Amino acid sequence: MRFLVFIGAGVVVLLAGIWFFMVKTVTVKGEEVKGAEELREERFGEHRRFIASADSIKLFSVATPPRKGPLGEEILEYQTYGKVEISDRGVFGKVADDLYERVYGGQGNWMVACFSPRHCLKVVKAEQQRWFLICFQCSQIRIYGVDETDDLGSINLKRKVEPSQLLNTLLDEAGIPREPSPSAKAGESDRS
Repeated sequence: MRFLVFIGAGVVVLLAGIWFFMVKTVTVKGEEVKGAEELREERFGEHRRFIASADSIKLFSVATPPRKGPLGEEILEYQTYGKVEISDRGVFGKVADDLYERVYGGQGNWMVACFSPRHCLKVVKAEQQRWFLICFQCSQIRIYGVDETDDLGSINLKRKVEPSQLLNTLLDEAGIPREPSPSAKAGESDRS
């Protein structure tokens, strides 16, 4: 009987946790606390709309330093293996949604010591340009305007988020090589 009560209490706690992350805000000890969806919108919503309504998007396969020998062009002080121009406007929204769903929706942020991006988006809309340098390994997106001196901030992704299959597929279909992740080099699944 005690076991059933324990299981029942666990289910209640689990359901309460799910509810918390689905609502916009809750009140805890007299203070409003934002829910996951509201935090994602606050952190990445404007960038999501920018990507979805872009005039052009280029996806780069980023080589993690140090790399010797000639590679593709250099962007934001990183060498690349190559790039693909995404021409299907329907994919713009899919890319925006894919990144948005990966944005951390919890309270607070964290800092990372490593940053080994393997993907970069160059998004152009009218006269504006934004670069989204993405590291799925340390769960972070760094955003820049015109160049690396125009720092628009960083956004944390969910911890231990898997790499974007959409971005990897776009690179693979264009025949652009991708940097293997440290876990793939060690024989685990590819998180690049």
